[in-house]
Amino acid sequence: MVVLPFTGGFVQSAQQAINGRQTAAYGTLLPATLFNFLTGALLMAAVYGGKVLIAGTGRRCRRCGGTIWAAPSG
Repeated sequence: MVVLPFTGGFVQSAQQAINGRQTAAYGTLLPATLFNFLTGALLMAAVYGGKVLIAGTGRRCRRCGGTIWAAPSG
């Protein structure tokens, strides 16, 4: 569990370095912002896709047919 925060710190510093180089090369912050947004969106889509493949999108309510997002109680 200790490795995860350290890895996050190293990755964040690398991201800041890449953003600085892109900003210096292009003269604007927009390409770095777009790259960060697209990378984050693709990563979240991949994680959600893996979740859907493993566990599905959620349980269905037998009475109304809707999706139940809360954990079962009792």
